[in-house]
Amino acid sequence: MSINRLGAILVGIATVPLIILVAMMLGLGDASLNRRIQYTDGQLRNDRLLELTELYIAQNPHMPGGAAPGTFLAPVPFLNEQLKSSGSKWRVRTVEGISAETYDIS
Repeated sequence: MSINRLGAILVGIATVPLIILVAMMLGLGDASLNRRIQYTDGQLRNDRLLELTELYIAQNPHMPGGAAPGTFLAPVPFLNEQLKSSGSKWRVRTVEGISAETYDIS
């Protein structure tokens, strides 16, 4: 085996751990990907709840003037009715201000 070939093999072996280390530092591992997916799913749900709250405000013109979108979420029964009618696979358990606890359904 020539020295050049041996050197190339050693460089290749040394490079693999370096690539893995850089990938971990950049957050390209499975755990980081799962966190991103969960955040995206949660953000999509929040966005959907805000859209439904805007619909609730539009359908209820008797709402007080301070009831602006982004300051509260619609009542749980209204949100769940809308989610059910749109075929969503999740529902709202509780609402407090602009925070909601959601859960998946089967």
